[in-house]
Amino acid sequence: MTQIVLTGEQAQIFMAATEPVEIRDETGNLLGIVARGLREDEIALARERLQSDGPWISTRDVLEHLNSLERK
Repeated sequence: MTQIVLTGEQAQIFMAATEPVEIRDETGNLLGIVARGLREDEIALARERLQSDGPWISTRDVLEHLNSLERK
């Protein structure tokens, strides 16, 4: 596998990203889009939230609610 080592500043920007990151060359050409994996603390938080009593809302209910807002 080919590796590219980021500078410290680039690594901080990448780790702070909350959505996929576009990778571009010095002239602005898009080279690819990369999504970072979850950090250990993010995984631990997700596991903790799974243990809560809710309330839990299904994806179907959320989508129905969002669709109803679009119709208004």
